[in-house]
Amino acid sequence: MPNAPPRSRRSQQCMQYGLCLFLLALLSPVGALPPSADGAPTNHSRVLIVGAGAAGYAAAARLLEHGWSDFTILEAEPRIGGRIHSVREAGTILEMGAEWVHGENVVYEMAAPLQLLGRRWSDSDAEVSVVWSGGVEADIEDVMLLYNTSIDIHDAGAHGELANYNGSFGEWFLEKFNKRLQSLDRRPPPDLVEAFLDAYQKGVGLEEGAHSWNELSGRGMTEYEESRGENEGLFWKRDGFISVFDLLTKRFPNSSQELPVRQRVLLDSEVSAIRWGERVRSELPAPPVVVELSHGGKHTADIVLVTVSLGVLKHRDIFDPPLPPRKMKAVENLGFGTVEKVFLHFTEPWWPSDVAGYEPLVREEDRETFKREHPEFAAHGEWAHALSAFYVDQHAPRSAVLSTWITGEPARLMESYTDSELMMGCVKWLQMFVGQNLTIPQPAGFRRSSWWSNPHFKGSFSYISLDSDRADVRAAHLAEPILDAHDQLAILFAGEATHGRHYTSVHGAIESGQREADRILKEYKKK
Repeated sequence: MPNAPPRSRRSQQCMQYGLCLFLLALLSPVGALPPSADGAPTNHSRVLIVGAGAAGYAAAARLLEHGWSDFTILEAEPRIGGRIHSVREAGTILEMGAEWVHGENVVYEMAAPLQLLGRRWSDSDAEVSVVWSGGVEADIEDVMLLYNTSIDIHDAGAHGELANYNGSFGEWFLEKFNKRLQSLDRRPPPDLVEAFLDAYQKGVGLEEGAHSWNELSGRGMTEYEESRGENEGLFWKRDGFISVFDLLTKRFPNSSQELPVRQRVLLDSEVSAIRWGERVRSELPAPPVVVELSHGGKHTADIVLVTVSLGVLKHRDIFDPPLPPRKMKAVENLGFGTVEKVFLHFTEPWWPSDVAGYEPLVREEDRETFKREHPEFAAHGEWAHALSAFYVDQHAPRSAVLSTWITGEPARLMESYTDSELMMGCVKWLQMFVGQNLTIPQPAGFRRSSWWSNPHFKGSFSYISLDSDRADVRAAHLAEPILDAHDQLAILFAGEATHGRHYTSVHGAIESGQREADRILKEYKKK
C-alpha cells in the first residue's frame, strides 16, 4: 500500500517580486535555471512539487532526466517517502506503509534485475495456522474449500462479471457465494462459514482499502488492471520499500549517476495554502501561483504539481479559491480508506518453526468475551476483533516479529489508544486463540502506524466506492489539470488516486508522477 500535505496568501510587494522572477524565467530556455548555484532551492521555481512521496519523486526524476532542473519539492514530513515508510528495527525491516511489489510493473522493472526482491515464504515450508478461540485448529480441508470457492468468485467478478453490476462488491459476492455453497458436495459447518466470511471480508478491506465491502463498488472492481504476477507477494530484501527512491534517482546501484532530487527537497515544509485565482484569471504575463507554508514561508511557481494524498484533499481546505466543482466532486466521492499495521517484537520466536502466522476465526461470542474480560481495550470503541491474521515477518530468517493489519473504522478507533494499551490488547486477543497451547511472552518492542491521525495523510489509499458510481466520478477527473485563461498549465495532480488503472499502488503513484512530468515537458516544448 501505498502521502503528504497542502496551502495560503501574502503582500503586494512579494507578489511583484515573484512576477519579476516569473518574467525572467520566460526568457530562459527550458531547464536552464538551476535552483541556485549551490543546488539549494530558491523561493521561485518554474515547477513546485507538493509532496516527496513516490509520485513527487518520480516526477522530479523524470524532469531531471530531460535536463529540467528548475523545480522545488515541498514535503510536510521530516522525511521523504510519503506512504512508503521503511523502518529498520529489531534486526529487520518494518514496512509501516507500502510493503509488496504487485507483479511485473514499473517498480519490478527497476528492482528485479538488481535482485532486490524476494517471494513471500519461498524458502520456507511454514504455513498459516487457522485457529478457533481456545486454540483448536480449524479443519483445513473445509477452510481451503471455502477459500478456493471465494477466490474463484472474486476472480470471475474482477475479470468481467461485475462490469455492469450497479451494487456493492459485498452484496454481489455474498449472493454468488451462497449460491455456490448450496451446490458444494461437501458443506462446511455454518459457524466456520460465518467466521470465514468475516476473515475474508477483512482481507478484501485490507487489499482494496475500503472500510467495508458494502461500500466498495462492484463495477469498480473490474477497472483495476492487474500486472502479470500481481499476487505473488514480492517483498524488498534491501532496506525495504524505501529503496525505490534510490532506484528512481539512480543512486543505486551506481551513486555517481544519481539524479540530484534530494537536494531540491525542503522537509518540514507543510503547505497551508495554494493561491491560484490570480494566475487563472489574469492576462499575459500571468502571475505565478503562490504557495504559503505553515511556518510562514512562501514560494511562487509557474506550475504547481500537487501529489498529496486524497485524504488530505478531503480533509484540508488548502486551495484558494476552492477547486472547480468537477474536481471537488471527484475529491468528495472517490473512496479513501485507512489501513493500519501493528508490529510485535519478541526476544525470540515462541511459535513453532513450521508456523508462518495465525489466522483467528472469530465468533460473536469471542467479541463479547473479550469485551467483558478486558473492558480497558474497548474504552474508546472496539477494535481487536477487526485485527487480521498475525504474520511472521519475512525480512529476516527465523524472525521474532509478528505483524497484524486492521482497516475501516476500527483502525481509526485504534489510533486513540496508547502504544501500551494496543500492545497488551493485541497480546490478550492473540492469547484467546493460541494461549491455551503456547505461552506468549511480553513483547520486547512494539510499533504501529498512524496514517489516519497524521494530518499529512488522513488515511492509506484510494478505492472506487458506491458514491463514486452515483456521482459518476473516477480517477481521471481527479487527474485533470487546471489551466489558466490562456490554456497553459497552472495546477497539476498526481498520486495513486489519480491513476485510473493502478490506483492504490506504488507503481500507480510512480506512473502518475511520470505522466505529469511528461505533461510539463510537452507544455514547454510548445513555447
